[in-house]
Formats: sequence, C-alpha cells, structure tokens
Amino acid sequence: MEEAVGIVRDVCPESLALYVFSEWQANINFLLGNTESGGVAINSAMEHLGNNKLPFGGKGTSGMG
Repeated sequence: MEEAVGIVRDVCPESLALYVFSEWQANINFLLGNTESGGVAINSAMEHLGNNKLPFGGKGTSGMG
C-alpha cells in the first residue's frame, strides 16, 4: 500500500479522481487517508463517470487546462 501511495503522489499529488478497488476496508482507509483527489469512487467507477448533473472538478491544479 505504501508503494501504491508513493506512485500516486509522484504522478500527481492532487489528482482529478481516485478509483479504489479493494475488499479490505483497511486498504481503502489507508489510500483515502494518504492521497488527495477531487473525487473518489470505491469499488466502482460508473457512478462517478456517469453522473453528468454534478460538477466535475479537481483539487488544486488538477482538472485545469
């Protein structure tokens, strides 16, 4: 998990979205507590991507440009 968080932080410290797929709540909590993103989906992506009535922004400079 530490390696995954390190990769996420190296690629984009404030990502536009984070999609977490895990059966273990401890892994989910660890990822959520150690990364930053504009949006998060747990064990799914379709609800986050398919809802065009909600604003889709980012955190910091993600989603700009």
